[in-house]
Amino acid sequence: MKSKITERVEQFRKRQEDRGIVRTEVYVHADDQAAVKAFARQLNEKREPPKEPVETGPTESVEERLKRQAEEARQKFRKAMK
Repeated sequence: MKSKITERVEQFRKRQEDRGIVRTEVYVHADDQAAVKAFARQLNEKREPPKEPVETGPTESVEERLKRQAEEARQKFRKAMK
């Protein structure tokens, strides 16, 4: 019996395949990641325009995310030690 997650991943991959999207893995410098994502989005929009605009908030840098996660871990540890 397949798990729900496995089924969802298979469905997602099938939908992407039906759209002609090929999965690839690319290693880029963290400073270039946003530009690569924007370029990929631009290429996809040429083929299939977005159905409705998607509101996205400001993204945090890797450094900001790591600092936030470290602070959350410290707070969780302190709470557990009380």
